[in-house]
Amino acid sequence: MNLFIKELNINGLRNPKIIQLNENLILIGSKVYQEVENKKKYLLYSYLLNKDFEINKNSERLLDFYNIEEDFQTNINSSCWIRDIYQEKEYFYLLVEFKKNHNNEYFTSNNYYLKSKDFIKFEIHKKYNINDFFFKELDNHLFISKIINTDHIWGKYLFEFIINNKKIKPIFDNIVNYENDFGHVLHNINKVNNTFYILFSIRYYDIKVKNNFYYKIYTAESTDLIHYINTKELETDIKNINTNWLCYPWKFKFNNHNYIICNKDDYGKEKKPLIFKIL
Repeated sequence: MNLFIKELNINGLRNPKIIQLNENLILIGSKVYQEVENKKKYLLYSYLLNKDFEINKNSERLLDFYNIEEDFQTNINSSCWIRDIYQEKEYFYLLVEFKKNHNNEYFTSNNYYLKSKDFIKFEIHKKYNINDFFFKELDNHLFISKIINTDHIWGKYLFEFIINNKKIKPIFDNIVNYENDFGHVLHNINKVNNTFYILFSIRYYDIKVKNNFYYKIYTAESTDLIHYINTKELETDIKNINTNWLCYPWKFKFNNHNYIICNKDDYGKEKKPLIFKIL
């Protein structure tokens, strides 16, 4: 069971991620920047956290991507989302999606790995021609959810990894169902010795649940990134927390302990993110 630690004092920060910068923790996520009629534009913000996961006063910063896409801030139809972040030597690498909404009919995306030393200046490390949900590149393998058209407005998205330059549907020993699931979302891949451990979500559809959709969080492991075993639901006690379910988890390490930050059951649109300690 994972232990509830903290509710962050910020509302509406979606897909939050935390990584350590020197002695500080950097919190990054998408928040509403502008709302016009029925359109909400999300941009990426960063915050400094102290060792108790409290947000430092006046530390909010809008991440500046003018040199990446000139209209990232001015185009009401364009939003920014962070899918991955990691550190390698002196650089931090952020997988950022610039997603454009076309009349609420379809999306197009530009996906970049951007690198930065300070989260102030960014430069392009790599650009990808991918419109599906792109989560991570690891050892030249791409981890994607293929968008499938359905009767629902945005369709559904199912795992389709590119391993050794071949598109594959990863195989799970249980739970994952390519016929019934409405969304496969990858969050973390961690390698320990020769085993890969993944943290992912499945989106479900249920007429009994508000807005019809909800998420459950799972873990699984693999030695080849194709076949996954020990697939099981993440054990988190939310009985005493004002939420029905969790979504968009992100695993991070701090002071030799592993934690997860995630959104509540409003997809992070209004409520505060939660932090759990992995026991």
